[in-house]
Amino acid sequence: MSGIRPPIGIRGVVKGDGILVRTTDLQAGCVLRHPIFDTQGLLLLAAGVELSERFIEGLRRRGVEAVQVHPDDVSGRGVRPRAVPRLVGAPSRSDTRTVEQRRKPLCQPYEQARSIRLERNFAAASDAIQRMAQALLTGKAASSEILMAAADAYVDELLDDPHHTIAAALEHRTNIQLSERSVQLSVLAMSISLELGWPRQDMLAVGLAGMVHDWGLLRLPVEIRLPTQPLNHHDWELYCTHPLITERMLDQVQDATPTLKLVAGQVHEQIDGSGYPRGITLERIHPHSRVLNLADAYLALTNPLAGRPSIVAYDAMAMLLHHVSLGRFDATVMRGLLQAVSLFPLGSWVELSDLTPARVLRSTHEHYDRPIVEVLDSGSIQIIDLTRSDRFVTRPLIDPNFNQIRVSAGTSTGPLWNPISNAA
Repeated sequence: MSGIRPPIGIRGVVKGDGILVRTTDLQAGCVLRHPIFDTQGLLLLAAGVELSERFIEGLRRRGVEAVQVHPDDVSGRGVRPRAVPRLVGAPSRSDTRTVEQRRKPLCQPYEQARSIRLERNFAAASDAIQRMAQALLTGKAASSEILMAAADAYVDELLDDPHHTIAAALEHRTNIQLSERSVQLSVLAMSISLELGWPRQDMLAVGLAGMVHDWGLLRLPVEIRLPTQPLNHHDWELYCTHPLITERMLDQVQDATPTLKLVAGQVHEQIDGSGYPRGITLERIHPHSRVLNLADAYLALTNPLAGRPSIVAYDAMAMLLHHVSLGRFDATVMRGLLQAVSLFPLGSWVELSDLTPARVLRSTHEHYDRPIVEVLDSGSIQIIDLTRSDRFVTRPLIDPNFNQIRVSAGTSTGPLWNPISNAA
């Protein structure tokens, strides 16, 4: 499918290899190999994102008569268009290990051998991220090969036992480091991608972007990078530049693709335009970035940096659902998060209808409020699938081992996952 009909002589200044075409010649439903820019070179739509009717109509409403596209995305003029990539999220025929082929959720405990392996993998991935970031900070060139290998190993673990893999990565860590948070984000985002049915190549791309997206923070003063109190306006503006710094640091990575830079730079963008650093909206945010954005917000609420109190996981999910209704997060991505960790997230404590405390072990996908839990019964651990039990969750519990707080979903319409409002 060619993305756009041949251009019809409209005048304008074009930079690089772009070709000017009328907005009316954009064909909804197509997916282009290259980004679309306006006549001043401003990015309008990322490569690999579907041209929607909503996007085209938005251009018309804003009076955008012409846009720049790459010649490879234009039919006619004797140029045979290349095959366009599939829309991210569509099934890939070349990738056979997808969500349908993983193990079904079972009433099985976590394997001890896997627990040990996952902890080693976590430490190795965190160390690799830290060492690579430090190399870039000293001006050295680097390759993403070791990080891609770490992401690849995690994909295998997720395909085999997603719940154990997620729970091990998201285990509450006191004084969590930036590199550790990056591993957590990578794993959680890849698990959401798995639930969305994305093939392995997209899971890997999401995972890699999650590992590198916050490198720019390392160039900021520690009091801004890890604030213990709300940032003033000047410091907040400086904080919001860190994705731009990350993009520049990725220029030093020999095998960093343009898509990796684009996705990493958009992780903190919100689909309603309230994010940073550019304040762009849904149509211009890459699907990978939308997944990472929601996963990052969840982690910032449940296991924040700088020792701030964490919000009970259920309350964090309720808050994110509230913000989905306000238009800040992608509803499809939110569904993927619910399927991956459940409404009462993996590892969290809940009280059952018989007043028994239980720990969430596995999600049951579409049954968000009825996960698989484990309880201590007469000195032994009993695993219960709440979809097959007359018992049910009545309320979340605070984990006494950590500094947790309860927060109502409607407490604030502001983004509590951001340092400017989430500092204690």
